[in-house]
Amino acid sequence: MDFITWCNDNSGFMSAVLSFIGLVVSGIAIAVSVNTARLPYKKKLKLCTDEVAVKSKISSSRYRTASSGILISCVNIGSRDILLTGLGICAKCSSHAKKVHGIAWERYPIEGAEGSITSVIVPAKAKTLYLLRDRLQKAFINISEKDKIYLYAKDSEGKEYYKKIMNYSEFYELYLKD
Repeated sequence: MDFITWCNDNSGFMSAVLSFIGLVVSGIAIAVSVNTARLPYKKKLKLCTDEVAVKSKISSSRYRTASSGILISCVNIGSRDILLTGLGICAKCSSHAKKVHGIAWERYPIEGAEGSITSVIVPAKAKTLYLLRDRLQKAFINISEKDKIYLYAKDSEGKEYYKKIMNYSEFYELYLKD
């Protein structure tokens, strides 16, 4: 009962509290509205990789499997088309966080067909790039074992996407070692 009496006596304070609550609820409504309006313009890429192995016959019953390169895939998981200008793999120097060296990548278009001038990735579709072992060996000369290997993509707006896949020592054992 004392609380109700106090609220009746201090109506200005209660009005201020209710106004503040209304302001917070309005702010939340505006934030939800802005996020909903941006949803159709979301741009996001997922980079992934896989090893490509070649199986060669040694004798009539024995086969040898060896890595012949790496397959890099770039999947558009956003909700708008993305114009891809490059896709590849790179090493970031461990002593300089922003320095990129040993890059093996393709500038688009790489689709092979004459007159192919676009590499637009529509939502839920992918582009892939296959890099042969000899091309990787040429690109990754003088790399420290501490350096990290990243998948790399760049879009037409200049945004760069990186995904760490492993250290150079592991990469060398899997993909470059003969």
